[in-house]
Amino acid sequence: MKLSSLVTRLSSLVTIAFAAATANADPTVGQVLVHQLWPWSQNVKVEYTLNGTEGGTYDIAVTAAENGVAIDAAKLSSALCGGEGFHGITGDGIHTFTLDPSKLVANGATAIGNFTVSIMVAGPGDPLGYRVEYRVFDLETGEVTDLTRRDIYDHPDLYGTPITDFSLVGAGIASIPQGDVFIAPGFTNDVWKTTKLVMKRIPAANVEFWFGPSTDDANTTDTSKYPRLAETRFKAKLTSDFWMGVHEVTQKQYEMLIGTRPAFFSHPDFWETRPLENVCRNEFVHSTTGFLAVATARFGKTFDLPTEAQWEFAAKAGYDGPDFPGGLAYDSTTFTTLEGISVPRSGWSVTSHPEPDPEIGLNSGHGTYPCGIGKPNAYGLYNLYGNVTEWCKDLIHQDLAAYYSSEIESGVVTDPYCTKMSASFGWSSGYVFKGGPYNANATTSRPAYRGAEKPKNYTYASQHVYYGYRVVCPAD
Repeated sequence: MKLSSLVTRLSSLVTIAFAAATANADPTVGQVLVHQLWPWSQNVKVEYTLNGTEGGTYDIAVTAAENGVAIDAAKLSSALCGGEGFHGITGDGIHTFTLDPSKLVANGATAIGNFTVSIMVAGPGDPLGYRVEYRVFDLETGEVTDLTRRDIYDHPDLYGTPITDFSLVGAGIASIPQGDVFIAPGFTNDVWKTTKLVMKRIPAANVEFWFGPSTDDANTTDTSKYPRLAETRFKAKLTSDFWMGVHEVTQKQYEMLIGTRPAFFSHPDFWETRPLENVCRNEFVHSTTGFLAVATARFGKTFDLPTEAQWEFAAKAGYDGPDFPGGLAYDSTTFTTLEGISVPRSGWSVTSHPEPDPEIGLNSGHGTYPCGIGKPNAYGLYNLYGNVTEWCKDLIHQDLAAYYSSEIESGVVTDPYCTKMSASFGWSSGYVFKGGPYNANATTSRPAYRGAEKPKNYTYASQHVYYGYRVVCPAD
């Protein structure tokens, strides 16, 4: 593709439409200009004015067409490469966003013909300002509250100032469309981890991604620390969005619904926001008395464990590079997770927050750390690695390449979910877990790592304290 000719053709044929104020007196859009960003750049800069913002925060709805044929919204979002983006716009005056036109054309095309862009202030039904991003379950009242982007923007005292540029929190390792990065940092406050349970909508519907290790992951063969399953790389696709816990289920949340405090790491100053552990998987998923069943009955929403594919899609958040950003290799003492946390193998702040020596195989001082410490990933999820390892819904299978062979051959595995155990294990039941625990090494604390265990196959009681839970609900 000759990018210079593409930009010239684009610039000469752009037309802009903009909407008048909506009935609820949203700001008006006007004075739109489109031009090549720099003479040496393929990118196109769009400038427009907003009037009548009156101190509010707004999103813009942008649509585009080529020769009268609408350009897919996901493709348009992927072409966004700079400027203020489409959301969180404040103040009257000139605003900008930048598009990469090469991402808007079909493979092999050298120009865009009769390209039109329409800009308007987002209203109900538009894809950004009124898109529900978070769902809050009140464990005291049983109420369920959906929060849109505008709700978050309007209440920074409760939810913090939204982060829409992942490079601010995650070293820019995510590759999801910028329009999907929307993180409310206020959900790290303790109230959201104790008397409330917060979920984030994961925009997974019909998005293809690479399941398994990246092509340059050098940490896929070390089996010295824990039993593990083979890691198979294949193209996968989930057919619907889903809700996922921003945090692992905490000890206080479990007590609020079940009424007991079974966790081992129960230091009186920190127990409430530390992740639940020491609860067998069979107990957690019990059809009448388990956490999932009780939460489902209380809130009228279906709570479940994530499938391995859901967990991996949410954990990677579009990322498919080295499992340790910056080329970090395995280190037996510390490692840096995808969330940007430098984690000692022995866990969180072992010097300043020691636990009593349990005398059952763990070294004194080892243990979990409070949920919400460190940086979120690009979907706003915390502590996916190195706190407690998280149970998934899938039965264990040693060879997913064989299990999904026909779908892999066809090009993509749709909604991967393993319901058949490998006979080689010789177990009556066993399940996958993801994300390494606090005492693990870097090899296990990677999104592609596949651990396997019986729900009660513990060589000593302390192994209960390695396993925890992050819950999901289907999108509705």
